[in-house]
Amino acid sequence: MPHVKFTVVRPPKMDVEAANRIMRNALRTEGRHILKDFEETTKTWDHEVEFKTHTHLALADVKMSVEVETDDEIYHFVSGGTKKHKIPKVPKKEGYLVFQTGYTAKTKRGIIGSSSGGSFGSFASAKQVDHPGTKARRFPTTIWKKRMPEFYAAMWGAWRQAIKATGYGG
Repeated sequence: MPHVKFTVVRPPKMDVEAANRIMRNALRTEGRHILKDFEETTKTWDHEVEFKTHTHLALADVKMSVEVETDDEIYHFVSGGTKKHKIPKVPKKEGYLVFQTGYTAKTKRGIIGSSSGGSFGSFASAKQVDHPGTKARRFPTTIWKKRMPEFYAAMWGAWRQAIKATGYGG
């Protein structure tokens, strides 16, 4: 009768912490690149916009993400656009809005950046202004289109490194 022997082969202990460290570092690096692109959209603005970056990693579910957010109202108006609207007078002694008659936008749709621009021309005053609205710049969409291929490649590269670091990679 033939003889068969079964042997249990125990794999090496998985270094999950090493995998987590590699993936978190890659997410933070990508987060800095994405944040830089968002900051570029406001580089020449007269007021500072504060962005916050959050990274999320769930290795068990293979979910990785970077979120960049701001609660800056003006940024949301420029990025999301506005409809036509009336600007009522500001309650001051004069009772009139005072503004320059010309304006060049500092940002453009589809462009990650901010150039010189702003108000120019003679001054005018009115009790109320009919604002024509603002075309949405859609910064998040533009940045996503630029960064997603790079993010995807970086995360796959980090994933391969992480697998090797666990002791199971080839």
